[in-house]
Amino acid sequence: MFGTFARNILIPLICLFILLSVPISGQAAWAILIMASCPVPAVVVLFSLLNNFDTEVPTSYLCLSTLCTIFTLPLIILVAQSLGYGG
Repeated sequence: MFGTFARNILIPLICLFILLSVPISGQAAWAILIMASCPVPAVVVLFSLLNNFDTEVPTSYLCLSTLCTIFTLPLIILVAQSLGYGG
């Protein structure tokens, strides 16, 4: 559960504060922020399969992260706009 929180909330917020301090603007900055807010990539499950590890944990983490992104992605964008981040 903490992993999902960290991936969907903490990492995008850290990315946002880095973007606020770096002179990147426009579509590139918004693309970076949105990519940082996206769910865990499915390649994690593929790595588990290739290395003969259990895939139950990465699969459930992938599903939980994807479901949480429905709420966290708009939240991160709203936070960015409320901080005056125009990209």
